[in-house]
Amino acid sequence: MDLIVERVVLPLAVTAIPILFGWIVALLRRADKDRRANADASRALLYDKLKFLCEKHIVAAYMTIEDRKNLQVLHEAYHDLQGNGFIDCLYEKADQLPIRGEET
Repeated sequence: MDLIVERVVLPLAVTAIPILFGWIVALLRRADKDRRANADASRALLYDKLKFLCEKHIVAAYMTIEDRKNLQVLHEAYHDLQGNGFIDCLYEKADQLPIRGEET
């Protein structure tokens, strides 16, 4: 039995363990790459939505309380994803607009 372990099991284990760890590392790298791609896509979509809404409200020269809350949530999520300051100037202009009630 010791001969089988020595000549079969140990060489297989010595070969299989590095292969297994290499496979696990490859999976983790792929998962990280996918996570980064998803974060980049989410950040780009948030940027686009923030830009669109800020410009819309600036042209209208007002926003509702609900609009302001929505912009704040989007802006916070954008920065949570390490969004840079490109949108901040536009956001600050929109955030200074007067509040009006919901239009009916």
